[in-house]
Formats: sequence, C-alpha cells, structure tokens
Amino acid sequence: MMAGNSRKGRDLRVHDLSELAAVIGCEVQSAAGGEAPANPIVTSATIRAQSAREGTLFVALAGARVHGAQFAGEAVKNGAVAVFTDPEGAKFVAENVGT
Repeated sequence: MMAGNSRKGRDLRVHDLSELAAVIGCEVQSAAGGEAPANPIVTSATIRAQSAREGTLFVALAGARVHGAQFAGEAVKNGAVAVFTDPEGAKFVAENVGT
C-alpha cells in the first residue's frame, strides 16, 4: 500500500494507470478530452506539484483559494505521468497544460 512522507509523495505498489483507475472507479481521459493516452506506470502519488517525479500521479484537488489543477503544469514538468482531478480541474488542465 502507501508509505512514505506525504511532503515527498507517497510510494505505491506499481500500477499501470488503467489498473489504478479501475481500482478507484474512474476513467482515463487525455487532457484534451480525446482518446486516452498511453498507459503509463504509476509509482507514487502526491498533492504537491513540487514533489512530483517520474511515475507520479498528481492529485489536483479543489482548495479553498485555488484549485490544485493550476499546478498541474509544474507537476508534469517534474515528471508526473497523470493528473487525477475533478471536472473543473480537468477543464483547466485541458485548456492550460494540454496533452
């Protein structure tokens, strides 16, 4: 299961993205809303874009002041392979981060 320091991201058992999506009950979409992307391997998860690294699932949640999706671009630049977010965040990512 999950272990590690939340400030550095949480290490997961290795899952491919489609397997992880099935476990948590969501679907995989591309940032542009088209066909789902390749099926990357997810090795960690974090809510901090600064902590993202290769293999990270960036979890972009709505906050009291800002939406975590505003930091998706930084997470992707740091190596995040996917962004988990709500419809509002998905729209932001599609318009500002792209595929």
